[in-house]
Amino acid sequence: MKDKIFLIFTLIVTTLSASMYMLNASADNTRPVFNEVHKKDVVYVDLNTASLDELMKIPGIGEKKANDIIDMRNRKGRINKIEELMEIKGIKENTLNKIMRYIYVTDKDTQN
Repeated sequence: MKDKIFLIFTLIVTTLSASMYMLNASADNTRPVFNEVHKKDVVYVDLNTASLDELMKIPGIGEKKANDIIDMRNRKGRINKIEELMEIKGIKENTLNKIMRYIYVTDKDTQN
């Protein structure tokens, strides 16, 4: 009788352990997705002073768009309003709304 109780107890503990392991393993599978979404070190950048690397840290801005922003800045002398980015091919209102929280422009008077 003791052997049957021990066997049932062992079976229950093993089943619970396996269940906890599977739950933990499935929870671990969600972490890489979170890390992929946030793999860039996001910064809050001034469009008039940001380097290529800083611009590329903005989600949705790759090397091409970052270079286009720098070219625009060089061509115009400065970017006065964030909305001017929509002059760049590939940056529409939807993209602008997504990146707006990461960017700003300084007033002309506050730049050195």
